[in-house]
Amino acid sequence: MTAASGPLGENGRVGELDALRGFALLGVFIVHFVGINYWELPMDDAVREAWQGSIVYGGAGFMSDFLFYDKANTLFATLFGMGFWVMMTRLKERGADFERVYLRRLGVLFLIGLINWIFIFPWDVLHDYAIAGLILFLLRNLSVRAMLVTGLILTIGSAPLANQALSFLAPDVSGEATATYHGETYFSWITMNVRDGLQRDVVDGVYLSWLPYVLGRFLLGAWVIRAGWLEVSPERNVVIGRLCVAGLLIGLLIELTTTLIVFELIPLPMIIDTFIHAIGGPLLALGYACGLVLLFRSNRWNSVARYFSPVGKTALTAYVIHGIVFVLIYYPFAFGLAGIVTPVHSVVIALAVFATVQAAASTWLRRYRFGPLEYLWRWATYGQRPAFRIVSNTAAA
Repeated sequence: MTAASGPLGENGRVGELDALRGFALLGVFIVHFVGINYWELPMDDAVREAWQGSIVYGGAGFMSDFLFYDKANTLFATLFGMGFWVMMTRLKERGADFERVYLRRLGVLFLIGLINWIFIFPWDVLHDYAIAGLILFLLRNLSVRAMLVTGLILTIGSAPLANQALSFLAPDVSGEATATYHGETYFSWITMNVRDGLQRDVVDGVYLSWLPYVLGRFLLGAWVIRAGWLEVSPERNVVIGRLCVAGLLIGLLIELTTTLIVFELIPLPMIIDTFIHAIGGPLLALGYACGLVLLFRSNRWNSVARYFSPVGKTALTAYVIHGIVFVLIYYPFAFGLAGIVTPVHSVVIALAVFATVQAAASTWLRRYRFGPLEYLWRWATYGQRPAFRIVSNTAAA
């Protein structure tokens, strides 16, 4: 392999993207440990009703949905699109064969995601990201305007329209993974997981809503880089600041309304929640992203944003680790604590897992250039083994 098509150096990283990716993963951890346990894992109806009737337990579930549900996913997916365009641009500048390198990268990601989905975490998104990433690759020659418009249409419209279609095509689809959850042994659980996943996503057509959802955010992420929104300038920072305020204020207001509807505290039809949430979720994610970018660029508050960077640099490893911990805690072939670990305890667990991963990543990155899975992904992508250990100047001398 030529030098031009070899791995990009570490000095090619965009610092804001690492911080944003780490923050997005914090939200993903909270939504999974709190929200999935609260809404989707099977438990006695009396337990769920007691949680919903409790200010403390119901409040923990409420805040998870209000602040992070669909916002963390939106950030995570948008960052994939941003990373796509950064990688494509820099490889092309070096005269590399971007198409071959990127398709290989997607193929490896698909295999990692497939392994994660089958053997570890039923809610894996990595293999889905690889499929949507292939569509993004095919759409890379869209004009800047077309990429923005298509991304907005898919981001705002795909989920509400597809959900309505699914209500007619597959009205019996349930959010609870009951059969999968109750696998008597780990190996029987694997079989159930694959069977139920294929039934849900392919036969029942859940991909009709999920893939456009992801692709729309990928396109917006690629557009952000193409339009130069991460260029550092006083003028850009002013606009980013205004977007931060608008996104937070309007997004929080809309998402407060949608969460009140979900928790049946406002007697409005769920179809209203679906449509306004499709606007409020991305707006709040925009507010979070703009705020974190400004923190990252601030001399005074830079350390706050950089706290998330180590997890962002090792995002693939961190994502797989959180899935392992999740399954060990909640599934019956391990500790089986679904319905026993309360939403408040789930918040504490999510924060503790993130803090542990952050500390481990910070220590790891002092000695190694990449996280363990990032290293393997990079090696398989470029077909050559990258330098792994960091050699200090003293050792080199």
